[in-house]
Amino acid sequence: MKKKLLFLGVFLVYFFITNAQTVIKDKQEVFGTWKKKGSPYIIEGEAIIPSGKVLNIKSGVKVLLKTGDQIYYYDYNSEHARYELRNDFDMGMIRVNGTLIAKGKKNKEIIFTRKGNAGNWGVIFFNSKQSDNLLDYCIIEHAHYINYIIEDGMSAEGSVTFCNADGAVRNSIIKENTSNAGLICTYNSEPVFEGNIVDNCFYGISVGHGAKPKVLNNLITNNYIGLRAYYSPENTFSNLTFSGNRNSAVKLQVMKFNLTKSIIADEVVAEQYGENNLLTVSQSLLVNQTDAPYIEYHTTNLKASKPIFENEEARNYQLKSTLKANDLGAKLKILYK
Repeated sequence: MKKKLLFLGVFLVYFFITNAQTVIKDKQEVFGTWKKKGSPYIIEGEAIIPSGKVLNIKSGVKVLLKTGDQIYYYDYNSEHARYELRNDFDMGMIRVNGTLIAKGKKNKEIIFTRKGNAGNWGVIFFNSKQSDNLLDYCIIEHAHYINYIIEDGMSAEGSVTFCNADGAVRNSIIKENTSNAGLICTYNSEPVFEGNIVDNCFYGISVGHGAKPKVLNNLITNNYIGLRAYYSPENTFSNLTFSGNRNSAVKLQVMKFNLTKSIIADEVVAEQYGENNLLTVSQSLLVNQTDAPYIEYHTTNLKASKPIFENEEARNYQLKSTLKANDLGAKLKILYK
């Protein structure tokens, strides 16, 4: 009898550990600490980190977000000249009005992904000037974008969107998203994007409307356009690796910025929209030099012919040792998964 009770107790402990999950309801405020023992955390709508509160997410946690089809959070009512909340918005999302600290570890990343095997969830939306905001060793996949996410009509176009917000995204993988950008910062945001892999989005990284981020040491691959920069102060981005971006590495829109110590393996270095654009490329390695009046190449650049990486098909973007340019491009702590 005692053996049977012991076996039953062990079984119940195993059952609850292996079947642990935490459900976050729509419009629920979240703060405190999410640990692996409560994982997966299933977000059934909008999870809100309120102003003045902190949500810590520990390594190994998996966050599953509800997929949906309605991408408008507000609608514009032209008759009354105002934005009105929709009652049929159906995507999972995280709205950060306070502080989000999602700090994973190598091989114990925090995963933000969809609930189920199809469709897309919304976004992680930072709308807070808290510099402690952090995504570190995270994987963000199968996200989308949300139109009119706040009442003044601002949209969250990136899987991870900073809007008048600060913080950092480091050592993370942003992949397989149908958003307009993997990482985006707008409207006076000053986040740090460092050590990331941004793969298979429309824009890999997008910077606009007065944002001035620090963008360094990122691998930007297999997007339609690697990096979009528009309507923002002049800035310098360094140690970026561009490869496999189908249209161009860079798109400029009324923007001047500098790219240094980078690797551009895309066939088209940059394209422009509008006028008053200038991209300056220095101390970088280029496979192809696109000649255009809005691109200035310094004599410090190097040129090389493909293949330049050890094994691009296997996503090994380490430069071949024969090129002797080890100080250029992204040096990552995280591997593609």
